[in-house]
Amino acid sequence: MLTLAQNILKRLDPDMARRLEDIALDEDGAPEYPTHAFGAVYVLQVLWQELELDSLLKRKFSSARQPQALERAVFAMVAHLATETGSKRACWREWLAQKVDVSGTRDLKLSRFYEAMDALEAVNEEVQYAVFDRAVGLLNSELDLVFYYDTTSVYWEIEEEDEGRVWKRPPRDPEPLRMRGHSKDSRPDAPQVVIAMGVTKDGIPVRSWVFPGNTVDVKTIEQVKLDLNAWKLRRFVLVGDRGMISDENMRTLTGGGGGYVLGVPMRRGEKEATAALERPGRYRKVKDNLRVKEVWYPAKGVEGARRFVICFNPEEAKRDFKQREDLLERLKAELTALERMKRGERRNRVHELMSHKSYKRYLRELSGNRLRISKRAVEAEARLDGKYLITTSDPNLSAEELALGYKHLQQIERAWRSMKDEFELGPVRHYAPRRIRAHVRLAQLALTLTRLVEKRSAMTWAEARLVLDRVHSAQLGPDLLGTTPTPYATEQLLSKLQIPKIPRLMPFSSHSAGRPTAKS
Repeated sequence: MLTLAQNILKRLDPDMARRLEDIALDEDGAPEYPTHAFGAVYVLQVLWQELELDSLLKRKFSSARQPQALERAVFAMVAHLATETGSKRACWREWLAQKVDVSGTRDLKLSRFYEAMDALEAVNEEVQYAVFDRAVGLLNSELDLVFYYDTTSVYWEIEEEDEGRVWKRPPRDPEPLRMRGHSKDSRPDAPQVVIAMGVTKDGIPVRSWVFPGNTVDVKTIEQVKLDLNAWKLRRFVLVGDRGMISDENMRTLTGGGGGYVLGVPMRRGEKEATAALERPGRYRKVKDNLRVKEVWYPAKGVEGARRFVICFNPEEAKRDFKQREDLLERLKAELTALERMKRGERRNRVHELMSHKSYKRYLRELSGNRLRISKRAVEAEARLDGKYLITTSDPNLSAEELALGYKHLQQIERAWRSMKDEFELGPVRHYAPRRIRAHVRLAQLALTLTRLVEKRSAMTWAEARLVLDRVHSAQLGPDLLGTTPTPYATEQLLSKLQIPKIPRLMPFSSHSAGRPTAKS
């Protein structure tokens, strides 16, 4: 292979051919140099170029001193989140310096990474739209958008909220972000931020938002609708969980050609939900074990009537029944033990049981610090076994489409798991609001790239990485990179990803990015 490469290079680039004469290769053709896992970073780089992020960011950063260096820093941070995670300092000091070969990054200083974060956040609006538009184009999706929306929270181990804090370094961020609020990490004591995101049914991020930590879910919708209206989509339908439902949100979402598909809380005792669940009618089988029933309240054709779809899964109903029976057995044992306690102990235990997350809905408190299981509460829960309730403003989607579409809401839950666990979205080490937002954008870009891999390969990103990183690289000179032979399984995966084979030799520069080519 080396001889062939030298013969070709003698004709195309005699200088490079002379440099290769001193490179020693082992009998397998792999360079006798310290090697680094390369396949995953190579794929991320090619997808980065497919999304045209290299040219887009250089163009957006054109007013900066070295726009190409900033673009390289952004890619390095995104690839680091996707493959190893850690702080920006760890990305610069350890990952880029010792563990990976990323063209155009070796001479970057740490300050350039923070400068790149600020530059990225300054052009956030244009970048988010361009990436989404290009990603849905690569997947042949339509710009009529049904997207899945949810929020999460990320907390800091600090005592003081950002309220009233004055930032000393420019650009100053007057809006406080790290505030106490409803924590989805079970840390109500810690200041946090609320992060919202929408994804397509394929799990591709649409857009992300960062709100102050005391923002409740239902208050985020107005900003989401305003921002998506600016994208001039022909139509979009937001699919959200029960925490998003409110009369004000439904009015907001239906304005300007938009719509919603929202989960409805079934246990709040709200008149409309209760009436919809009690409405008689036959279920229609949709798919597998899923059955649906469409109802209107107060009646179809009445002004202001709302459309509901009741979804029922018999297998889920059996599981719900079994779980409740097991819980009630444990609760009966607790009540038996309660009768044997002394008065002081009993009072404390009654308080604990009545505040227990699972037990309290079935209990009724009697005089003398006594408890009993409410038969009415058990029957009410049994009527909800295997069911969930959704409501929609869209008259064109069938009940079957609504039920199956709502099930895709798990895509946003999976996206949060990737962002928070795989990419270690938190704990965030930044404190300035602009850097916190930029950190979220970097994780969103990492999620976009990895979801493209998953969609094309039908593998998880973790599985794909194991196959891709069988190919290693070594820097053979200041501007030349060599790679180990590509195993058959890796070749097959690259073919599924529609990505060129990894070249055995390719240009590599410490100062500027080299575009991977298909030559070998």
